[in-house]
Amino acid sequence: MSARPDLIRKCLWSSCLVYLFLTGIHSLDCSFLNIQLRRVTGQNARLMSSMKGPLRQECLKDINNFELPEEIFLCNQSKKWNIKVNFYEIYANAFRIFSQYTVKYSWEEECMQQILMELNLQLESLEQCLKEEKENDEIKHTEAKFPWKENLKLKRYFFRIQSYLRDKKYSDCAWKIVFVEIGRCFYHSLKLTRLSRKK
Repeated sequence: MSARPDLIRKCLWSSCLVYLFLTGIHSLDCSFLNIQLRRVTGQNARLMSSMKGPLRQECLKDINNFELPEEIFLCNQSKKWNIKVNFYEIYANAFRIFSQYTVKYSWEEECMQQILMELNLQLESLEQCLKEEKENDEIKHTEAKFPWKENLKLKRYFFRIQSYLRDKKYSDCAWKIVFVEIGRCFYHSLKLTRLSRKK
């Protein structure tokens, strides 16, 4: 199978632009984090969409309902603290899962390296901002008022995805379905950035 040079160029060029964008904004105040999250989440969702390709007929039998907890993306009581915690959970689990992916073509490797690089930068930014906010008395109160139920739902969701991959022995079909599912999760998580922007 060909290496799909058009996607190689696309991933390399996007990687350079996003790296420059993120490394610059990474050092800025945490108030800019919402811009980062929205930009990178959308970019990664598009990259995963290009990687999964068309779902082959033989993969249809492997389609699974992972029970994405969509309510956490719609909750009106969500606060910025909870939004950052949820994003951290999503990115950390996505990074862990994608790190297990074995690339077969050079264009896949370039795209996956970009996804992992962006996720890693976001995790570093979120860790820094969460640490700073934890020292704020108002955030401590928010944390006590809103227990981490959403976080637990996300843990269970990604556990189901990980178990599915293991049960399917990390087959090509299983990975295609997981790319679709996590891409769907990323698109839903964009709602969190809109919630944060309104606060």
